[in-house]
Amino acid sequence: MKPNKDRNLFQESIDGLNQWIVEARRCGEQLSTVSFGNVEVSIQCGSGSYCTPRTDNAEKYTEVELGYPSEQPPEYIMEYIDGSLDRDPTKAVYAYVPIELVARWAFEKGGVKALPAPEEEK
Repeated sequence: MKPNKDRNLFQESIDGLNQWIVEARRCGEQLSTVSFGNVEVSIQCGSGSYCTPRTDNAEKYTEVELGYPSEQPPEYIMEYIDGSLDRDPTKAVYAYVPIELVARWAFEKGGVKALPAPEEEK
């Protein structure tokens, strides 16, 4: 793949994740497990989550909370673990993870495979 094409696909991953997050929050949904490649991880954001901005209905999130990945995250995600690095990384929460790093992880695993569709507005 050419560098420009990779960069465009990477930006699409960032934009797609953000769009899904914003739409889910607008519909009043709690976010849930996202799959990329063979990895599943919880993505959360809102007033009670480790995210930026820390509000329920942001237009865009620059940092999100990840939790309970099905496999150990890469080192660039491990830096955000909430608590000790000695704990099981698959039973941990990762605070204020930049959306670009989430997209990078997804991109490295082959892209986002499953985003639950937000339900209609409640």
